[in-house]
Amino acid sequence: MALDKIIIGRRDVIGIKELGINQLKAKVDTGAYSCSIHCESYHLDENELLHYTIKDPVTEQLVSMQTDNYEMKRIKSSTGKSQKRYLVKLTIQIFDKEYRTFFSLSDRSKMRNPVLIGRRMLADRFVVDVSRKNLSAKGLKLMV
Repeated sequence: MALDKIIIGRRDVIGIKELGINQLKAKVDTGAYSCSIHCESYHLDENELLHYTIKDPVTEQLVSMQTDNYEMKRIKSSTGKSQKRYLVKLTIQIFDKEYRTFFSLSDRSKMRNPVLIGRRMLADRFVVDVSRKNLSAKGLKLMV
């Protein structure tokens, strides 16, 4: 029922707990199935550990992460091209609530927002009001 869901706008600001990043601009896209995050670089080492780097938009610092908990999936882009991408599970904060969800690591450098929130994350949690934006940004607390 829609009354139990949080209203979110077409764009918002999120935090990502594992990265210690608190002000990533996110586009809310009901046309996209999954979530995506801009990744500066990534590679697998000889032990199949995935190393990836994301830029903190506030400090401009690169935040490096590594994980052995990842998946490789074929993702269809908005242009219709299918490509293999790494997916990592991250904890995001929206409206002072935390949610664990998969993000594909992709090059979003030409996009306005480094994060895309898809309907897999939105389903049963949010109702999107496309006439509004940054509804959760006011209450976003710094995560440690």
